[in-house]
Amino acid sequence: MPSENLFSWTAELERLLGTMPDETLAQRLGCSHQRVSDRRRKLRIPSFGPARRRWSRVEDELLGTMPDKQFARKFNRPVGAVLQRRLTKHIPVFDRQRHLWTPADDKLLSERQDVQIALLLGISPTAVGRRRVRLGISQPGRRRSSPHRPWKPEEDALLGTATDVVVGRRLRRAAHTVRHRRYSLGIPTFGHHWTPETDALLGKMPDRTVAQRLGCTVGAVRARRKKLGIPQPSGGSLTVSRPWQPAEDALVGTMPDAAVARQLGRNIHHVRRRRNQLGRNSPLHHWTPEDNALLGTMPDGALARRLGRPVGGVASRRHKLGIPAFR
Repeated sequence: MPSENLFSWTAELERLLGTMPDETLAQRLGCSHQRVSDRRRKLRIPSFGPARRRWSRVEDELLGTMPDKQFARKFNRPVGAVLQRRLTKHIPVFDRQRHLWTPADDKLLSERQDVQIALLLGISPTAVGRRRVRLGISQPGRRRSSPHRPWKPEEDALLGTATDVVVGRRLRRAAHTVRHRRYSLGIPTFGHHWTPETDALLGKMPDRTVAQRLGCTVGAVRARRKKLGIPQPSGGSLTVSRPWQPAEDALVGTMPDAAVARQLGRNIHHVRRRRNQLGRNSPLHHWTPEDNALLGTMPDGALARRLGRPVGGVASRRHKLGIPAFR
């Protein structure tokens, strides 16, 4: 914790005043509770609490659909308050390259092939395929194979232990369904084993190039690189040199690294490294009543990304509570 005498207020830190209890902010910034309260009163910023202007349903629905600064200007709120609200709602940071699916886009899934939809929406066929699998919609002209049957933890455990065709026969699922599921979980194809020589290629060239050279999926390369804590090659990541903000530091260690990474739009190994620098332990993500209430309200994959949990963990919890899968 930094020394009290070395602490000084900056414009960035002042924007955090009133976005959380003074005591919480003081702990995060490494200064006294009184110092935070005095500064807030001096700037005439109201204390954090229910008396402050409530968030409307429209505001909550628009969080993450635009940069936090633009949102703050649009609704006349402090940027720090917008950031804190978005993080509280587990809404990831706005990404211009991410396609936001609309009901009209989803309707195309039952009318056109993946390649055609990709051209219409300006995204990759893989992104279309993942959306199709997530919603359980088969391609037009193809025979549907258990479109709404949810994946069980024991089925996920078989992925990658044999070829997709063999696994599909064992589980009575189509091979392309097994392949999409394996891709979404970042499980490498059967028969590929990582060696010190292949590990040495990670981070030296783009993941796609490594995948083509080794004959495996991009997801498998990315999962292996992240597991070893190897950053993307220069120019491959937009967050390598981005400085950490106080509001981001305040979130580190409050939830699993994967969840923090998604909320802040950073790589998970950057979050893990920052947490270690701050001397904070990774918390055990216990299921809360709010988390349990979300089970079955959306596909397990979508909820897993929202909570920063493994898909198998979400499915297992849902089965344990006897909650049917989202349809």
